[in-house]
Parts: sequence; structure tokens; C-alpha cells
Amino acid sequence: APPPAPRIADPSDAAPTAPPAAPVVKATEFSPEVGKFYVIAQHFPKDKRADAERALAFLVEKGVPAVLLTSKESKEFRLACTTPFDAAKAAESLIAQVKRHGTAYVENGYNFGGCYSNVLRKK
Repeated sequence: APPPAPRIADPSDAAPTAPPAAPVVKATEFSPEVGKFYVIAQHFPKDKRADAERALAFLVEKGVPAVLLTSKESKEFRLACTTPFDAAKAAESLIAQVKRHGTAYVENGYNFGGCYSNVLRKK
């Protein structure tokens, strides 16, 4: 039998394009605006730094600007989105977006299901 004719690529066959990755923000470069609300995607115990860094990379890859916050006194890392909001209600769409991403991240042991907004007073 003759070999099959070569198939010409159809542009509609292309995989959907992913959102552009968010810029990487170092915790030392992030300064929350006073009185603004920020989305906290997940809390991680201090001994789970590698998990926290993987979750941060995942959200940034999905186009959600985020940073890991902690302090010397804290026993945890907070995965915080860096987009400021004037009110908790205004942050609801980002909370929903992060939770949707969490459904794809659940195999890593975290699903961002406890995602919430809060006023950040300091790093």
C-alpha cells in the first residue's frame, strides 16, 4: 500500500496558548499598600518551603502575580497575590481565579481552597 499523504498542519490544531507568566516579584521588593486588600492563596508551615516555592511558581506561571511572605517570628509562609484591591469584595474575582487554578494543582497536596483576602499590614 502507498504511504499516506503528508498532512498539512491546520492553525486551528494548535494548542491553546497559556496566559503570559506574571513577573517574578521578590519578597524584599514587595511593599503592600496601606489599607489595601490582598489575596492570600495558601499558608505553608516553615518546614514546607519547597512546597511553597513550587506553588508560587505555579501561580506565576498561570499569570497570577504572587510572592511568598514570612517573618523571623512567623512559623509559616504565606503565598500572597501582589495585586492590591480597595475592598474585599473587589478581590472576589481573583479569589475565584486562584481557586480554579487550585483544582489543577491539587495533586501537589494543596488546592488553594482556603484562599481569602485580607489587609496586609506588613510583610
